[in-house]
Amino acid sequence: MDLDFNGVKAQSDPNELQTPICQAVTEPTQDPTGGDIKHTAHLYVFIPMFSVGNDQNAADAMDCPNGGRPGELCGAALGSALITAFGFVPEAGKRTPWSQRRAPIPTTPSPAPRTTHASSVDLSLTLAALGKGANPPAANVFVPTPNHSHVIDNSRFNASPSWWEVRPVLIMNQSD
Repeated sequence: MDLDFNGVKAQSDPNELQTPICQAVTEPTQDPTGGDIKHTAHLYVFIPMFSVGNDQNAADAMDCPNGGRPGELCGAALGSALITAFGFVPEAGKRTPWSQRRAPIPTTPSPAPRTTHASSVDLSLTLAALGKGANPPAANVFVPTPNHSHVIDNSRFNASPSWWEVRPVLIMNQSD
């Protein structure tokens, strides 16, 4: 796949592999080892797209992770874009999300280290699918990885390091 839209497939583009691109709406047919994606365990990522208190303060949005990528949308600029798109800053995009302001929920230890957890997510294909960006995309639209929770598919659980097919789930209502 060509995740940075420069016309060169990832297997021939060292730059794509030096800064892994987590791209929402991308549906590969194979895991990175060449294995059939149908046999890859699912990792559901719950993303809180609601706002507690209808937050209208753009400055409440996340800063860039470790300086961010060139052109990454973060901080007050991200907050303004989220307010324009959703009418508020969702908990997913906040510096201090609702989940960190309430009592912690007991969790079990992580099944395996997440060595490739992205600090940024490319929303270019998502925006194109929603009619809010170029289609096909001409450039990446990076934002900090949103606040989220993980739920794994126990039917294929493996405690050793393995690949996961990431399935984002937008939670639009706080009651959900």
